Amino acid sequence: MFRISGFGGLSSTQTGTGTYEREGDFLLVHTTAYPGAKATFQESNGSRKDTCVVKVTGVNGYPIPGILVEPDKVSRKEPGGQVTGSNGTIYLPNTGKLRTITVFGMGYNKITIDYRPGYDYLVRLTDYEVIEDETVVFEFNEIDDETLSVTLLTAEFNLNKRRDSELKKLEKKARKNNLIDKRFKKEHEPYVRQTHTGG
Repeated sequence: MFRISGFGGLSSTQTGTGTYEREGDFLLVHTTAYPGAKATFQESNGSRKDTCVVKVTGVNGYPIPGILVEPDKVSRKEPGGQVTGSNGTIYLPNTGKLRTITVFGMGYNKITIDYRPGYDYLVRLTDYEVIEDETVVFEFNEIDDETLSVTLLTAEFNLNKRRDSELKKLEKKARKNNLIDKRFKKEHEPYVRQTHTGG
């Protein structure tokens, strides 16, 4: 399991779990279904005719502004996505051709809902991004005996291509784009001297 943040100067946290393998300086994590908290939704009876009300909150119940709520409609002539306001709520009109609703924002776990006519939705987002069913690639470099540098190269590695050449391409791209690494220091357990009292 990994949970790491701050790559690319962003404050978002990314997490995932799965099996891993080491290939030289690269660590490949083949993510599976995430067992921890993820974005969830709750249906309730619709409050407005031909309109779907979507309210977005954090797991603590507080509304989240600035979240994109995007309907997937058969016709592209229909209105597109909307961003939640200070109350975390948006209204999707003309729901006749509405099939799915995708809710996402930077730093939050994305969720797609299969829309059911006549229902409103309360969506609860976690304040981290969950990576599932993808291969994540990290690059490791030992700076010194105490310091390890870790760079996230991709969260969507294609396993169908030649692995060694693809890893080299990712490494080259990281250098070109000057990707920001994370530095980790070894933590030493403080030594506690044992004292014995005679008796």
